[in-house]
Amino acid sequence: MPEVMQQPEDPDQISRKAGKDLYGTSVGMLRRVELWRLGNAWGFKFPVGASKDYMLPFFMQLESEGKNPFVPPNGQRLDDIARSREVEHSGDTKAEDDSKERAEMEAEAVAPITPSPDVIQPREKTDFEVSLEKATMQKVRALCKLRDIPYSTRDKKIALIDRIMENIGGSFVKDSTRGR
Repeated sequence: MPEVMQQPEDPDQISRKAGKDLYGTSVGMLRRVELWRLGNAWGFKFPVGASKDYMLPFFMQLESEGKNPFVPPNGQRLDDIARSREVEHSGDTKAEDDSKERAEMEAEAVAPITPSPDVIQPREKTDFEVSLEKATMQKVRALCKLRDIPYSTRDKKIALIDRIMENIGGSFVKDSTRGR
């Protein structure tokens, strides 16, 4: 008989356990606001909009120094800290930092990239090849039939286009077909 849970776990407790497991530290179970207030108790002033990922390394550093991050030096209890409404922050904002980083990344993305000589560059497609790719499979097969290019019903369109381009070679006249 399957076990029936009499008292389901509180969703808050589930999320706190997940945070602890996810971040690999006991401080990871705290919410962002609680981390912020705990950081203030330790004397940290995080920028406005700082994420949990930004704040956790400070507390992990305290753990690595052998200090309990839940017990700040001023002796306040964690419950009192978490319930307080006051939060201090540094003057800058994390949102501005992110926008600066994003602008730098976009500037790098716009800069032309020169390919290294070891990278094989795809050949440029001709207008005819582009028009073949847009054409239906029936028209591509008809062109193969006109040019006596072998094909089967299992062939893919790309393979047929490659065969046509090999057959034509570099010399393409608009309506070039054999026998005309």
